[in-house]
Parts: sequence; C-alpha cells; structure tokens
Amino acid sequence: EVKKFPSSDLNNLPLPHMGWNNINFDKNIDIFYEVKRNPYFYFLHSYYFECKKADNIISYADYGKEFVCAVKKGNVYGVQFHPEKSHENGIKVLRNFGTL
Repeated sequence: EVKKFPSSDLNNLPLPHMGWNNINFDKNIDIFYEVKRNPYFYFLHSYYFECKKADNIISYADYGKEFVCAVKKGNVYGVQFHPEKSHENGIKVLRNFGTL
C-alpha cells in the first residue's frame, strides 16, 4: 500500500524527501553484495509503501519514521531510492542486479 508521508510524523522535515539517506539491511541479499552496512543512497519522494509481507522486506530507511525502501519477491526487486544517482553504492546495486 502506497501512502504519503504524514507531515505530523516528519518532525518538520521537508517534503519531498530529497537527498542522501542511509539504508539498513539485515539479510544477506544478493543485490547488496559488497555494499557496506548503513550505506547512503539518493532519495527523491513524498510517498512510501507499506509491505504486507515482512518476508519480502530487504531494506529500511528513516525519514522522521522508519519506512521500507527495498523489497524482493522471487526474482523481482523494488527500491525506493535511486541507484542510478547513488554513486558507488548505486553502481554496486545495479551491477549486482545485472549479474542475477
């Protein structure tokens, strides 16, 4: 389910969420191979999605509240951040995805 960030949860953070933010991933996920823990990625959005199946969540970020920023089901991946704008970390994610 896609939802707009409620301004009451953001503690005066601006919308859209634009810029660098670190992500957290706890699982050994193939698209994050050789990406260091708590890496920064580039975001530009005002919405987030609530994942109904926790097994599909592979990454979180925080912007006034914790939100899911990457999911995986089978061989389908979805990310909230922009890997193409995320320099070295984004290149690693795209390269890893391309080798799957």
